[in-house]
Amino acid sequence: MNESMQIVPIRSTELVTPPAEGAQYAAVAERVRRQQAALLDIMKSGVLAQELTSVFERLTEITSSTLGVARASIWRLSNGGKELELADLFTSADQVHVTGLRLHATRYPAYFQALHSNRAINVTDAQRDPRTRELNNDYLQPLRIFSMLDAAVWREGENYGVICIETVDQRRAWTMDEQQFVGSIADLVMLAIENDALRTVQSRLTYSEERISQLFRLSADWMAITRMKDGVVLEVNASFESQSGYRADEVIGRTTRDIGLWAIPEQRENWLARTQADGGTRGVEAEFRLKSGDVRTFQISTEHISVDGEACFISLCRDIADSKRHERMVFDIAQGVAAATGETFFRSLVERLLQALDADMAFVGVLAEDDPTQIRTIAVQQRGGAGESFAYDLDGSPCEQILGAGVCAYPSGVAKLFPRDKSLADQGVQGYVGAPLLDSAGCAMGLIAVLFKRPLEDGELAVQLLRIFAARASAELERRDQLAQLEFRATHDQLTGLLNRATLEKEIDASIQQGVEGAHHALLLMDLDRFKEVNDTLG
Repeated sequence: MNESMQIVPIRSTELVTPPAEGAQYAAVAERVRRQQAALLDIMKSGVLAQELTSVFERLTEITSSTLGVARASIWRLSNGGKELELADLFTSADQVHVTGLRLHATRYPAYFQALHSNRAINVTDAQRDPRTRELNNDYLQPLRIFSMLDAAVWREGENYGVICIETVDQRRAWTMDEQQFVGSIADLVMLAIENDALRTVQSRLTYSEERISQLFRLSADWMAITRMKDGVVLEVNASFESQSGYRADEVIGRTTRDIGLWAIPEQRENWLARTQADGGTRGVEAEFRLKSGDVRTFQISTEHISVDGEACFISLCRDIADSKRHERMVFDIAQGVAAATGETFFRSLVERLLQALDADMAFVGVLAEDDPTQIRTIAVQQRGGAGESFAYDLDGSPCEQILGAGVCAYPSGVAKLFPRDKSLADQGVQGYVGAPLLDSAGCAMGLIAVLFKRPLEDGELAVQLLRIFAARASAELERRDQLAQLEFRATHDQLTGLLNRATLEKEIDASIQQGVEGAHHALLLMDLDRFKEVNDTLG
């Protein structure tokens, strides 16, 4: 990440293709299973008890392997948050670790601002995203980095640093479970830092007990410790309480069967038998009934541990119902537009986006050829069906911000944020999400936008969907324009823009055939003296 690196231009041609039927569910389950297995392995291995340098090396290796990414790194903030120092970078291609590089806020102000104002930075196209594109010349392009996923490491209410995940030669839309996993790794980095401090001031502290206590306290997944001999719950974490609705005192001292947690009792018996026979389970799916009565799909990973000399289970459970719904949503949209091209593609895309997000309007617009300050729609979908195409000025509209800054989401109050765009207030629009459509050179061709007459509850889902399908829409729009250019070249003279000879002959034949019987036709030919000199001189 130094300033002497040479820039290596690169172009990605990767397109999103729809998964096979049912495959998206298996993909989600397998990803979560790997993530849970990695977290449980970290807990069992005692890696967090090692020296900080070794901990960082192991965590970057595990993160890179679990997510299948080329680069995973941990950075420390220093100098009052104005400098990032590389604690460890692992590259999977050559299996090496690098330390000691530095980044300064004065050179990359937008990136540092994003680090201090966001718990996570989710960037599919780092070379274009306004938060990261200032890294292009020194870092992204020389190393061929396309996508980044950063999770802040917080300690005692302050930003200690960041764990950074990067892809090479591959554009990647990060899923919700991947973002959650990287957040868990960031929490483990913080635990390692705290453990390192604890070793200095509390040498007699029993590490394993403290480790489990801290993991229970911080884990975003719910966790429970269950006694093996009778299935009695000994401990649950805060995430269990917040997600299940049960207080700890309603669960501890009872079995999960007593409180009716398992919606399908047979699933509990199968899980228990597998755990006892195999010493643990990874990625088992089960339906849990929450205290509210809602039934949600969870994925469970379990390991044997010993607590005060008694054999116990420690279970890590993640709610994957929303992940499955999101994956299904992407699949349905992709299936609906997979075979479509041209105008049919854009009409199908806005129709399915509107249905998936329960929106009030969705449209695709392109920059007007005769006036680049204006957007003209090529596909419009409203709740009542296909809408009429329209045109409007970019000045003062959310679309102007989208074309300049990339994907934007305004969950509520968008009409107040853009008072000069009168149409927003007139239509009662409250939520707005949009993504630019860029050609292969990174130039804006248009945009795709989804509008809501209510505050947007799940803005991250809408942003992810638009990120995914904006790439496909951009490719289709560029293909359409290239096809139009080819058709024009096939029928016109490139120098003058007039019909070429073959097309002129067809036009004449068609005119004669469509003319009135007995009518006369004429063709006027013009010749210019010494025109050869013009050709020889000007081409």
